[in-house]
Amino acid sequence: MYEKQKVLEIKSDGVLLGFIVVDSFRNELSFGGCRILNDLKKEEVQELAHTMTKKLFIHGLPIGGSKGGVIANAGGMEIDDILYRFGQSARGILDKSIIIGKDLGATNDRIAMIYKGLGSRQLAPVQRNFPKSVLPEFLNGLKGYLPNMTALGVMYTTLAATGREDLKGVRVAIQGAGAVGRGAFFRFQECGATVVGMSDIENSVSNNSGLKREDVEKGIQNGKIDVKCFEGSAIEPSQSLLTTECDVLVLAAGSNTVDGQVAKNIKANYIIEGSNFGLKLDARDELFERSVVVVPDIIASSSSAAMVCSQMGSGDQIDPEKLWKNIKLGIFKSTQACLEISKHDKISIRNALNKIYLPRIASEFDFQWGAEIQF
Repeated sequence: MYEKQKVLEIKSDGVLLGFIVVDSFRNELSFGGCRILNDLKKEEVQELAHTMTKKLFIHGLPIGGSKGGVIANAGGMEIDDILYRFGQSARGILDKSIIIGKDLGATNDRIAMIYKGLGSRQLAPVQRNFPKSVLPEFLNGLKGYLPNMTALGVMYTTLAATGREDLKGVRVAIQGAGAVGRGAFFRFQECGATVVGMSDIENSVSNNSGLKREDVEKGIQNGKIDVKCFEGSAIEPSQSLLTTECDVLVLAAGSNTVDGQVAKNIKANYIIEGSNFGLKLDARDELFERSVVVVPDIIASSSSAAMVCSQMGSGDQIDPEKLWKNIKLGIFKSTQACLEISKHDKISIRNALNKIYLPRIASEFDFQWGAEIQF
């Protein structure tokens, strides 16, 4: 399926630490997050890298798509040593043309540890393209870098999918209490929505009147819900969140967390995939048959990548206000175009995306596929 990709195994003393998968290059650069998971598989990183190419393409960005993956427990005692050795072993790769950033399990501090092992700045490959520009050391120093950026894109996607100017009166449930899920709470609340439930890997909290901001600020930290902070809310197992009565269900947890059986009981009219492929294939089919509008990760979780790659491609020269206006416009245009094709051709929005964009990726843009690059 991904025969054009370049798959690089990162090893230290013969031990496999993870992978870097290059799906595409553009202007000699490729970007993607670095996932940290105990049970990480090469095929997962490959799919993520291909998805990144699509995310960047729909925003018209001058950088190709890639992905990193470290096989480790992100919260384990040895994580810093593993990340340092991953960086050491990736010399000649990450300091050449590839930039990796945050993803599931990978905080800014953990990414910094990889680059410490690498002995290079995160933006060193970009600096070579813009030798006269003064670029920050890390992505979070770029102009326009905001808190809860991915969540902001999720909120934009929801506005585009529902055709609304605000979300007043809209009831939202959020699967996930990590950076995207927690951030989505604040972004949706700012837009007038009522967030009626959230979940982490173990528990869910729900309240028909809406969760309180102060409870979320205090009670959700580091991807975990402290149920003691949600007095007056219902506390149930995590999975129950997916069948909450709501208008919009945001998936902001891990990949492939919702299967077809669970999808049969989802009550939301809109699902926004803030996580990378949160739905399994049978869930996608089930929801399509039920006419539930599902906006996939390619659009819904593209805003952070769009922001950093826009600035990397410009040498950090775009005005932040203009930058975020363009990102919002790109999300709206892609969502609305795919909704139209989906309704007309009676296909899912994900398939509409592929129909619109895939034939154009190689023909209209000067992408160089990963397999053609030598390291």
